[in-house]
Amino acid sequence: MARNRKAKEYASLAGPAAEPQHPAEGTTPDSTLPQVQPLEPWIAGDLKMRQLAQRIETDYLDFCTLAKQAMEQGWHTRFGFVDPGDYFEERIGLSWRTLRRRFTILEAIEKLPPADQAEAKATMVELGSHKAAALAPILREEGADWKKAAEFARGATEEAVQSMVSEKLNLPHRGLRASQHPGDRFLGYILNTVPPEEHDRVERAFTAGFKILESHNAMAVFLVMVNVFIRDLADSGIMIDQ
Repeated sequence: MARNRKAKEYASLAGPAAEPQHPAEGTTPDSTLPQVQPLEPWIAGDLKMRQLAQRIETDYLDFCTLAKQAMEQGWHTRFGFVDPGDYFEERIGLSWRTLRRRFTILEAIEKLPPADQAEAKATMVELGSHKAAALAPILREEGADWKKAAEFARGATEEAVQSMVSEKLNLPHRGLRASQHPGDRFLGYILNTVPPEEHDRVERAFTAGFKILESHNAMAVFLVMVNVFIRDLADSGIMIDQ
């Protein structure tokens, strides 16, 4: 009896019991909720593809980290390949040209302070490989505001990103356009002629030459390269200047 009396006291402290709620007559429990219209198939499909594309780009950069280790340690020679490009194309099944573009992006990310690298990787994945490759020189440039440049790239075309990078780093614009510096058309021809996977490396070589010569004359930089090559040939016993 004491136990029942105590239980009633506790119940009275809790207040009157709430009445169970029942749906109105003629309705179902869910019919009062707002109905969400299904997406059109083309909208849902577009959203899904963009999500998968970002996952592919993320996985590709993760793959490049391992591929870089493979190249540095010469894994391709273990399988009888002299050239790493042949190894990746024939054994791994990936285009060497496409892989080189991703290497350019990865190497640019690795130039940033460690604290910025995760954010930069996510940003480059969001931009996609073509815009990311165009933006990569900004990430490699010490002191450049890569976040501001990336914000611009989000709403710009690939060509606009390339032009912005060229202007910020004082590089010749890609394509045979009006000359701004001596030799610009010459360098534009070279950059449009070399294989795409070598484009970034050639451009970096000329940029280094501009800094060393303190001149933006691409022809002068090219002649220095030729003279260095001739000197190396002479050191190997091959005489060009007789």
